[in-house]
Amino acid sequence: MARHNVNVRDRIKDLANRIRAVAAQQYSLKSQELFASQVGVNRALPLLLLTDWIEKQAKTLDKRFSEPLFGLVIASAPSVPVSI
Repeated sequence: MARHNVNVRDRIKDLANRIRAVAAQQYSLKSQELFASQVGVNRALPLLLLTDWIEKQAKTLDKRFSEPLFGLVIASAPSVPVSI
């Protein structure tokens, strides 16, 4: 690796940043989809469906990536910006 001047730490940071970006994008898309389709009296329903979806996604990632990637990146715990 030294011969090719590869900085592994920078690549791992890039991977973690990309995981966060994809998680935020998926969260935004699912949120928009649920809030657009659930029009009615129960305003909490889209939030409940969104939390169920998040839990299912986290369980899927936990099964697929049971160990941290490269011992450093936990794929099932990306930070998603939340505003209430």
